[in-house]
Amino acid sequence: MSLIDSIKYKIESMYHFLYCFDRHYIKQGSVSIYSLLESVQEKITIHIISDLSEQEIEVPRKIIQHKNLNKINFYQIYFPELNLYNLEEAHVTEATFYRMFLENHLSFDDYVTYLDCDVLCINNPIPSINKVIFELEQSDRFISFNTELNSDDGYSYFTDLNLKGKRYFNAGVMIFNLESWNKFKIKEKLIEIIPKVKDKAIFWDQDILNIIFDDNYFELPNSLNSRNRNLKEENIELHHFSGKYKPWSINGAKQKYADEFHQYYYSLYKKRYFIVVPNIHNGLNHLKVFIKNVKPKDIKKDLLLVLYTIIGILKSFRK
Repeated sequence: MSLIDSIKYKIESMYHFLYCFDRHYIKQGSVSIYSLLESVQEKITIHIISDLSEQEIEVPRKIIQHKNLNKINFYQIYFPELNLYNLEEAHVTEATFYRMFLENHLSFDDYVTYLDCDVLCINNPIPSINKVIFELEQSDRFISFNTELNSDDGYSYFTDLNLKGKRYFNAGVMIFNLESWNKFKIKEKLIEIIPKVKDKAIFWDQDILNIIFDDNYFELPNSLNSRNRNLKEENIELHHFSGKYKPWSINGAKQKYADEFHQYYYSLYKKRYFIVVPNIHNGLNHLKVFIKNVKPKDIKKDLLLVLYTIIGILKSFRK
């Protein structure tokens, strides 16, 4: 496929974006979707896989009525009994595995961009996505990830997961051909792999996907999965709040692009901050550290963050 044909192909087809979440990530997912809609310049289709119904998710009206939304498709998953691992007190839930069952819900011949709920859109990603799709069409691969680690970086993942390749990717953003994904039988491979690696795997479905693809992927540019916490980089389209420090936690509420996250949240829900405290003990400890580091020039903002964190702690007590 030539570049002209690729551009024509994308004009004639639709941009598809996929999210997977449960009740714990409805608001985070909604903020991510809204930031995407606000950044693109064409209509896109959103696909949501969840254990909740469309009515239970209650997508905000600003998303439903957005000028750049073509359609939202909802797929309710009935998750099988699997012996999942490493989820207690984690910053993820079983929903991180939902995409592994994609073949049960979506079936069409087009490219899909999957985004974790902790991905925020900073600039229009469509031109960069087009370039990735063009490169995939020229290659013998159907999926693209951004590399997190290399085998010579000194980490044990390669040995623990028995990886033969030299790259380990971050799975928070992926661009792939859906028809090829479904033919690859990801679900069957997952069910086969989990019992073998659950004592060694750390990063949930990301580890499973690395075992399945094992360096057989096209490199996704950094601009489509930026994970730098401190320095603001130029030409970033998608920023991924990877790891446990999220903008909706008191210990991550002042990191890079956290303000943008809360601005989008305010636009959707008319509340200044969204702070979640899933663990009371950790929440109190993080709050103490935060208060110690409050600076006079930030006192108004910081006191609001403290207030919303206290509210989150009280909500946790009532659960």
